[in-house]
Amino acid sequence: MTEIVLFDTETFYTEMLMHAFSVRRDLPFTVRAFTDRAAMASYVRSFPPPLLLVAEKDFDEEAAGIAGRTALLTDGNAPAAVPDLPRIPKYQSVSGLAASVVRLLPDLPGISAPESGDRAKLLVVSSPVGRCGKTVFSLALGQILSGKAPALYLTLEPWSALFPDGEIPERTLSDALYELSSPTEGKRFRPGALSVRRGDLSLIAPTESAEDIYETPGPVWKKLLRAITEDGSCRYVILETGPAVPASLFYDECSLLYVPFLPDPDSRRKLSRFLAAAERHPGVSGKLRPLLLPQAEAPRDGLSGLQLLTAGKTGSFVREQIRKDGL
Repeated sequence: MTEIVLFDTETFYTEMLMHAFSVRRDLPFTVRAFTDRAAMASYVRSFPPPLLLVAEKDFDEEAAGIAGRTALLTDGNAPAAVPDLPRIPKYQSVSGLAASVVRLLPDLPGISAPESGDRAKLLVVSSPVGRCGKTVFSLALGQILSGKAPALYLTLEPWSALFPDGEIPERTLSDALYELSSPTEGKRFRPGALSVRRGDLSLIAPTESAEDIYETPGPVWKKLLRAITEDGSCRYVILETGPAVPASLFYDECSLLYVPFLPDPDSRRKLSRFLAAAERHPGVSGKLRPLLLPQAEAPRDGLSGLQLLTAGKTGSFVREQIRKDGL
């Protein structure tokens, strides 16, 4: 497979971009990234790439002379004297960046630039019923779908125990909310930089601050999900939400709305009222999927965590639901 070289001394950006590339399995090229100029120059001299992508601020004339072609990654703040080379916006979706690479290397198979139809499918899981298996179903759905295509899980519950104490990632949903609510000059929200991996599934760590959940206005939540689904690094986004952030915020954007419930009369009454309210919103009726989940199973030898969720009755139930919904 064709290998291109990327050079940018901004470590944060480079790590974020390489993570986004790593979860895409449909690209017709691979990327070798460098943040150190000497290491990049040495590699390019030994293995001249067909294309060198270099940050505008880090342009290297010697390396550009060796590579087959050179393109500049631009953030819109070009130095005074910049060579007359093709420019590619740094901050765009992976699909958009890949499409730019393909246009510069016409021998590669094509890849579509991002359009509205190429957004990740937003699968919302919400319920008026407590302890109904919402989290179990969401994680199992994400883990199984991630075996087919890149998937990301996000919970908007204010009290999540997804990560044990001491293992919570440094960057969480709170960082995303801060960046989206208080944008600074030249800084853009980048979903891939926040996600961590558990098996094949990507996750954005939940916030530890309930205030961040309750006090964030609806437009910011919508902006967050729009940024994630348009990022291009995943095909499915599984969003678990509840009363703190109502599912109604995402009725228009979601592809499906899964509603787990319990079999007792009170739970069924709550379900009925929830569905009736949702169906009053135009276009939602066909997206609703009420689910009576199988009883959770006790752990078996050799299975734990997310792996357990894909096995036994739970895994079988979720796979059948995926088949029914054509995911």
